[in-house]
Amino acid sequence: TNMAARQSVAMLTVGYTSHRLWADGVAAHSAHDVHVFAVNGEAWKWQLACGAAWFVGDPGDLGNPASPAVTNGSGTGPAAKARASDRHGRNSAHEMEPEGTALFSLPGPGVAAGTNRGLGGVRAGGCTGSSGGSGTGRAEPREGRLDRPLHEYDVVVVDALFDAGLVQALLGRAVAEAQALALPHNAQHIEKPRVVLYFHENQLTTPTAPGDRDVKRGTHWLHGARNLASVLSADGVLFNSETHRADFFAACENLIKGQCRPLLEREHHLALLKRCAQSSGVLHYGLHLDALLPEDVSHRAGLVASGPPVLLWNARLDADKNPDALATLLGILAGKKIPFRLVVLGQDLSVGQQYLSAIKKQCADGQLLFAGFCVTREEYKAWLHKADVLVCTAKHETFGISVVESVHCGVLPLLPQRLSYPELFDTEQFAEHFYTSPKQLPDKLTTLMALAADSDARQERCAQLRVATKRFSWPAMQHKYDLFFTRFGSGESVRHALAPPLPAEPLAELGAVVVTDAADPRVALYSGTVRRRGGGKRQGGKQDTAESDARRWKLHGGRKALRRMARAKALGQRIEVHSVFCTQAIWDALKDDLAAANINTQFIAEKAVVDAVRGQKLNRADCALALVNFPLSHPLESLEGPFLLFDDVRNAENLGSILRTGYCIGVTSVVASPVAWAGLNDTRAARVSMGTMYGCNIHHTPSLEDAIGQLRRRGVKLYGAELTDASKVIHPHGPRGNRQFGLVMGNEYDGLSPKIQALCDELV
Repeated sequence: TNMAARQSVAMLTVGYTSHRLWADGVAAHSAHDVHVFAVNGEAWKWQLACGAAWFVGDPGDLGNPASPAVTNGSGTGPAAKARASDRHGRNSAHEMEPEGTALFSLPGPGVAAGTNRGLGGVRAGGCTGSSGGSGTGRAEPREGRLDRPLHEYDVVVVDALFDAGLVQALLGRAVAEAQALALPHNAQHIEKPRVVLYFHENQLTTPTAPGDRDVKRGTHWLHGARNLASVLSADGVLFNSETHRADFFAACENLIKGQCRPLLEREHHLALLKRCAQSSGVLHYGLHLDALLPEDVSHRAGLVASGPPVLLWNARLDADKNPDALATLLGILAGKKIPFRLVVLGQDLSVGQQYLSAIKKQCADGQLLFAGFCVTREEYKAWLHKADVLVCTAKHETFGISVVESVHCGVLPLLPQRLSYPELFDTEQFAEHFYTSPKQLPDKLTTLMALAADSDARQERCAQLRVATKRFSWPAMQHKYDLFFTRFGSGESVRHALAPPLPAEPLAELGAVVVTDAADPRVALYSGTVRRRGGGKRQGGKQDTAESDARRWKLHGGRKALRRMARAKALGQRIEVHSVFCTQAIWDALKDDLAAANINTQFIAEKAVVDAVRGQKLNRADCALALVNFPLSHPLESLEGPFLLFDDVRNAENLGSILRTGYCIGVTSVVASPVAWAGLNDTRAARVSMGTMYGCNIHHTPSLEDAIGQLRRRGVKLYGAELTDASKVIHPHGPRGNRQFGLVMGNEYDGLSPKIQALCDELV
């Protein structure tokens, strides 16, 4: 991260364990100034509707109940990171707390607002926290106020359990009021923070609780509509997985089709939705995985008494996790007399614990080692290291934190080949670990149980799986978050902010150099300022070198156009290339063609740097530029038919379009009058031609009449494109196979001049 672009970030979240662990993890590991503000998870429908209003406004005016409902904290520096590794007394981060038992973090007595803090666990009625870096102590409940007005941050991350539209509206009002107060003393413009919405889950695809009153009334879709409204109003939208992103937008499409009746309005809303989907992105969770490992990751002996393989269920016992399928699977194992033991890490909140009861019925005495919610993180970690095979039968999942944690601890996973799990592990490399039908479960499970019993094979497989899980560890993820905050806070879109970073080292062996500063003199010729001066003369009549070069080297652009330029040059076309300047993604696509064309000067930069050099925002897909001396006039006698002749066609885009069509039917010899030559030297001609212009041999003639005379003496038959009384219906040139003909096209307004018409063999 370039700390010159250090952003102040406010994260607004609810106290559900997975939400809060994620937010505090960002704060603990980020190089930016990140502050976390959380409210508890009670009355989520109220939080979705109005809860975000709590965070916006003058901190001195915020009221707060006496309960420790809102906390704030920031996370930079080693102290915060050290304390963050001391995990709270909860189960796996994937467990969503029941209403009334949310997780909070309060400062200890020695912590001032704005300092770094670790996590403290809390249940209703009590809390623990970190006391200012001096150990763990009791934290007294206090008013949870923001350390400064929310509009003073650069980036605001809003949990999707809040209404981002409400945040935007209140921020807009706060900024307007602050601006009005500042104007008499300071004319500086106050920028509104950029708001990014982060989806842990959504209200359209998340299963509803049995007996939910809104489901009974048929109004539950309104909560999903609030999510959609948040998406429409946020500056950017992020999801915790691609599966989640795709499922949400598909559900939104169905919502619009089902609820929006007027067809015209429906199409409008669907178009807006498509645009939002295209601009949204995925930023996976960062997880505290290293803290789960013992010093020797290969050592598992002695963790559990010898005996049958230990199966692990690491999820809530709830309908969306499908624990009935686990009970059925255990019954099959018991029927086949396949020995096993079982650990269930997750609470059963159903009436009469119906799911756990069904599981217990399939277990003999001593087979169920543990069932319930781990009180401490250490207890949770210990059970993970005692397990052999993780069984997952989920019907709904947006990421799979508990799966990643389990696998990182050496548990072999058995997963459905759907939901978000193929994002976590490659389905081809780890085919043994995926099933596509419930019928495959017993056989797949027994195969993995056998693998778990083979110490060497298991160790090798676990090492391969751990490579996949490490992608989600905070050391691997923190730079992605920091780069995102840097770019998004600087005004880039979500998709642009998530683009891979450039390599730290110059790619000299491939002829490419990374440019990090828009003022780098090596790319000065790409500057919009230099090119606008374009060869004007200095005092005394002397021409500036850069301006002179700017006249010689024309700025061409477009990914497809530059690819065809490089390929044409590699095939021997006369094209002089000074250099190429593009983003990493486009360079990756073009580097082989550039090397084949012997284009050795290549500059790579972040899109923001390219934009700054040009002085304008470029389309990301076509952020590819080249300084080119082209077209270069070819001798007329070197050109072969068929021919395309331009009689004062003026518009560069028209010329490019005609050249593209001609090239596609095999016409590559072009004769241009002085007016047309000027149009062909306009870089828009090459761009509109989609680079086909680079494959054309172009002759610049001062007199089109003389050029036509030379061609006719060579036996070339010329057709003039002009609508007159003498014009004929267009017809095939003959005899078949004869290529000695040409088409003459005239000016957009005046058409062919009378002199040129008289020189043509036919008008068509």
